[in-house]
Amino acid sequence: MKLALALAAILLIGIPPGGQDAVKHAPSIDQCRADQALWDSKLRQVAPGSKDWAHFANDTSVRTITHWDTEMSQCMDIDHERVAAYSRTAELGTLVGGDRATDFIARHNLMGQFLAEDEAGLR
Repeated sequence: MKLALALAAILLIGIPPGGQDAVKHAPSIDQCRADQALWDSKLRQVAPGSKDWAHFANDTSVRTITHWDTEMSQCMDIDHERVAAYSRTAELGTLVGGDRATDFIARHNLMGQFLAEDEAGLR
C-alpha cells in the first residue's frame, strides 16, 4: 500500500491537468458539492469481476482523475464545511492512480528496476 501511495504521488504530480478538462477558475461551492458526490460515487464503482483499486472507476482515465483531484483541492479552499469529503474523494483518486501505476510497472516488468533505483536513492 505504501508503494502504491508513493507511485500515485509521483504519477499525479507528473501529469498536469490540461486541455479542455483543465480547471481554469475556482469552481463554485455548488459545483464542488455536485462534483464531489458524483466523483466519489464513480471512484467507488468497481469493474465487474474485480475487487482491487486499479479497477475502480475503470472507465475513467488517470488524467481525468488527476483533474478531479485538482478541483477537489480547490474546493477545500472555498468550502470549509466539506473539507473532509473533498479530501476523501481526492485520496480515493490518488489510490486508484497509484494502483494503476503499480500495475503498469508490474505489467512491463519494471518493478525490479524501480525497487533497485529506489534503494540506490534515486527518487
